[in-house]
Amino acid sequence: MVFFFCVMQGKGDRRGSKNDIRPQHNKADYLQTVIDEAIEWFAPFKDNILLLGYGNHETGIIRYQERDILKAFV
Repeated sequence: MVFFFCVMQGKGDRRGSKNDIRPQHNKADYLQTVIDEAIEWFAPFKDNILLLGYGNHETGIIRYQERDILKAFV
């Protein structure tokens, strides 16, 4: 099992802290920056990925940010 996204630093996420954002992710569109990095990192392995599933972080982003980060990744 691989956990893809731990994007707790997004706007309005009460669990997050802006001080904990990696410098390369500290951009105006934090979520898209993280998604773009994941796409780049996993591109060489794309043919080996069989299944992606939603966890509490992904569904939390959908609920509070109205953004489906797994769909954007795929």
